[in-house]
Amino acid sequence: MYQLEIQGPYLPDNYDIGSDAFDEDNAGSAYGPEEKLLEMEEFGIDYSIVSPTLNLLLPTVKNDRIAVALANGYNSWLVDNILDAHQGIKANLLVPPQDPTAGAEEIERLADEDDIVGVALPSTGLAPLPGHKFYDPIYQAAQDYGLPVCLHGSAGQTSEQFPLVNKWIETYAEGHTVSHPLTAISNVTNMIFQGLPERFPDLEYLIQEAGIGWVPYLKWRLDDHYLERPYELPLLDRAPSEYFEEQFYIGTQRLGHPPRPQAMAKMVQLVGPSSIMFSADLPHFDFDPPEELFNPIRGSLNAGEIQAVMGNNAREVFGFE
Repeated sequence: MYQLEIQGPYLPDNYDIGSDAFDEDNAGSAYGPEEKLLEMEEFGIDYSIVSPTLNLLLPTVKNDRIAVALANGYNSWLVDNILDAHQGIKANLLVPPQDPTAGAEEIERLADEDDIVGVALPSTGLAPLPGHKFYDPIYQAAQDYGLPVCLHGSAGQTSEQFPLVNKWIETYAEGHTVSHPLTAISNVTNMIFQGLPERFPDLEYLIQEAGIGWVPYLKWRLDDHYLERPYELPLLDRAPSEYFEEQFYIGTQRLGHPPRPQAMAKMVQLVGPSSIMFSADLPHFDFDPPEELFNPIRGSLNAGEIQAVMGNNAREVFGFE
């Protein structure tokens, strides 16, 4: 089984962020690789892929040089302190969207590291949106090195991408409900309609932490508008849903609690088992243990489809042995 996403480093709610928070006395307070490996053993997970947490806010950094330095430092820290010393933990390297050329150089610097398996592109608040040619150096480097591009939204950036929506949001529950799926819908629409799959036909994409419920609706709507206004979309040679099914993957987190178990299985069937990867998001408060996906689908999907969703799709895309 392959857990697609863990967030880190993570600090518990009661962690002291005072001036002495990171001295030796507090060194064991943060969630670290040892805790991660214990959780992987508990849930029967063979590999976990680390995604950034605070660095999901990287698009909000206004100074390009600082953004590049933050990405460089984060990636070097991962390689030097986490990946080499902890078997089973993999990572997506972080690229700064403010400077795609520097992002491509960062991919070239670390793509050959054994435990770097993808490229993390923080996806809420991107300006321009991710289908724009501005980001082509990042996509070209990722395609050249055979690394999938993982787009991860952030509730903390809702104000960047949806300022009018965010203006009237008063609670975290409201912001978190709308931010991830709205970001995913906006980004995927832009990426496909701007011809990104045609420009980079061998590149694969993973959309993280938006759940899966928005996918069937969006695929239908994309095709509908393609048929209705093809003259606006000259870069596309096929229906958008075909590009989606060939090059896009969806991490399942957050699954939530559907009113009927069979509703989850039906949703997986509508999205397509070949497009879905189980994602846990440990150790966040809303993480999904494997059984929350496995139990509802095991009576409705065949063995090959279940294996694809729970691990084989991830194995193929990320190159796990």
